[in-house]
Amino acid sequence: MYALILAMRKEAEAIIAASVSLGAPTTHGEAIFEERDFEGKKFLLVLTGIGKVFASSGATALSLLYPNIEGAVNLGVSGSPLPKEIKILTPILATSFSQHDLDTTAIGDPIGYISELKTSVVEASPKIVDKLEKSLISLKLDYKKGRISSGDKFEGDPALRSRPNALFGSLASDMEAASLATIFKVYNIPFSSVRVISDGENPAHEYESNLAGASKLCQQIGFSFLSL
Repeated sequence: MYALILAMRKEAEAIIAASVSLGAPTTHGEAIFEERDFEGKKFLLVLTGIGKVFASSGATALSLLYPNIEGAVNLGVSGSPLPKEIKILTPILATSFSQHDLDTTAIGDPIGYISELKTSVVEASPKIVDKLEKSLISLKLDYKKGRISSGDKFEGDPALRSRPNALFGSLASDMEAASLATIFKVYNIPFSSVRVISDGENPAHEYESNLAGASKLCQQIGFSFLSL
């Protein structure tokens, strides 16, 4: 069984509408866990809550409660650090992750450095990446593949939105994926993420306008992944 992980229920609405619950949801910390079925494919839906702290809490709970989970996929919306190049509703398939707001440079570390792992970059599982890429190809989606970075701020200033790309070459910037990747690295659970770009040059307006369309794409990608 795979886990599909999203931060917000409104990101998961299309997934919930197109699948069947196999039992009552349970809450662990603030994360909601529910086993569901899509056309005979059983999966675990996890809603973590917004931000790196709740993502980490949910990932830790999943790792301890489901140590034999086959793998985990994070789906959701994301901002574009390069809105003129990476357009709205483009899926970004993560091959690696970084935290652009993790900063101990004052003591000589590189930006994003995770002291316990001795790296600024967490690699995605090649197995999960390969399966997600096959899903994107089968859906004939125009996707991009590369790094996703995370930070605990919905950046509304267009002048600052390019910072994750400048620091890490990131193609998308969200608030959870890198934290999930870090926890699953610690617990040896295969993981990657696809984030659908919901906003770029005008974040406040574009986010709300594109959330439903991005959520539908997340559902299509997640269920295609489960069906392979």
